[in-house]
Amino acid sequence: MTDHMPELEDELENGDGSEEIYERVNLIVDKGQEPLRIDKFIQARIEGATRNKVQQSIEKGMVLVNDKPVKANYKVRPLDRLIVYSTKTRNPPK
Repeated sequence: MTDHMPELEDELENGDGSEEIYERVNLIVDKGQEPLRIDKFIQARIEGATRNKVQQSIEKGMVLVNDKPVKANYKVRPLDRLIVYSTKTRNPPK
């Protein structure tokens, strides 16, 4: 982890019995990639990602480019290294 990102645990209790699972996705921008807003770039590469969810993750500091947080209007550049953290809620077995 970096100094810019708060420590994320694999599982957190929400108090309602459900757990949040953090998933980390690593992406490297292709050499021939034209400049493109990071939210559009991520949405196109992560299945089920919506632009709104991506923008919320960026605002929370859960998207890093070259180990630094960025804003939603950042344009990806060739060979940028992206780390995207996303949450998934899991209910405990009954």
